[in-house]
Amino acid sequence: MKKISLVLIIMLLPVLNIAADWTHVLSAGGTVPVLNIDVEDEAKNEDKMSAVGFDGYIDYMLVNNNNRFSLFVFESVGGINTDDIYYDDDVTGVHLAGMLGVGGALVNTDTAVVALHGVIGYSYFYFNEDVYSSGYSIETTVSGVYFALGANISTAFRFTDHFGMSIAVAGLVNLGGSGEIEGEYKNLSADKDFDIKAGKMTFLPRLGFAWFF
Repeated sequence: MKKISLVLIIMLLPVLNIAADWTHVLSAGGTVPVLNIDVEDEAKNEDKMSAVGFDGYIDYMLVNNNNRFSLFVFESVGGINTDDIYYDDDVTGVHLAGMLGVGGALVNTDTAVVALHGVIGYSYFYFNEDVYSSGYSIETTVSGVYFALGANISTAFRFTDHFGMSIAVAGLVNLGGSGEIEGEYKNLSADKDFDIKAGKMTFLPRLGFAWFF
């Protein structure tokens, strides 16, 4: 067992290069998530939803200064708007997204860091609205979560030793997920599940401030 552990450590050392110094970039700012999803309910009825929002985000990028190996983590939360539900009325809901990535730095200098990562991520949405039908007001909730796989490119420019600006964009292919529609009127309630199909794209362009350390 000790021999196996030693072999694994030796194999990982060229990648992690523990003795090396690292560049850390912490960014925060705004992102405009663009969601496109296809859905299918239990009766095989198909529909689609497109939504655009504005999230606040924070991400962290770690770059090895010797071999340019890089790790990346991202999280955002904000509001999102669509007119593809609730009888085509515009409605605003809540959106959360996250990504984890591994890749490398294309540029790593005293003035800029440019890194490309393969990423896996998730996206969650939640809408709540009173829907009027036949003179009745029905409180309706639509929520869902799906996973995605793609690429992220981040560029951070230094203005001083520690502060600068970050520009980035991620494009991910939906892997699929699930959601639920819930309706409630007085003491009555009903819900219906749906699947989020794989294949459509999600985009996350971002602009923010960067802190180097």
